[in-house]
Amino acid sequence: MRAVAYRVQESVLGGLKPAGVANPLRTRFCARNRWAARRDLRFSTVLSDQPPPGWTGQIDQFIFPALAILNEVAFFHRASRTLILADLAFNFVNTASAFTRLALWLDGALGGLAVPRTAKLAFAFNRGACRKAIDRILEWDFDRVIVAHGDVVETGARRSFARRTRLHEPRGAA
Repeated sequence: MRAVAYRVQESVLGGLKPAGVANPLRTRFCARNRWAARRDLRFSTVLSDQPPPGWTGQIDQFIFPALAILNEVAFFHRASRTLILADLAFNFVNTASAFTRLALWLDGALGGLAVPRTAKLAFAFNRGACRKAIDRILEWDFDRVIVAHGDVVETGARRSFARRTRLHEPRGAA
């Protein structure tokens, strides 16, 4: 989550200091899951399908239901037309480590914006909810994607995301 917070601050909010470095995030958010119940972790807000009051009109969000185990929250920052994801998609064009390249290749997450095979496996348990959630993301008018795993996709992200998630439609669907 710290990586995502840093990328959001740098890419969307215009160069604020990274989270945890000289200017730690004052507000900590958590998706509703087992982390929210832990007493040793302190969260200001548990995220839901509705943005916190201070974000209304600026950021849209919803919990991606097909990945309940991960509690993925998809965010859309309207002003910058940026989709923000944690584990739903990766964007690794290359990496210096041969082991990491192999692991990403095996997971289908090497070579650009991709939905990893491990996420696709989770989709298999709830295809209907997954299709609806992907359609909901594709309703947003985004051009960029900030991912927790890999590089920011600066342009053309919606088209790429649509192409990579088309695999989840039933056979014969157009």
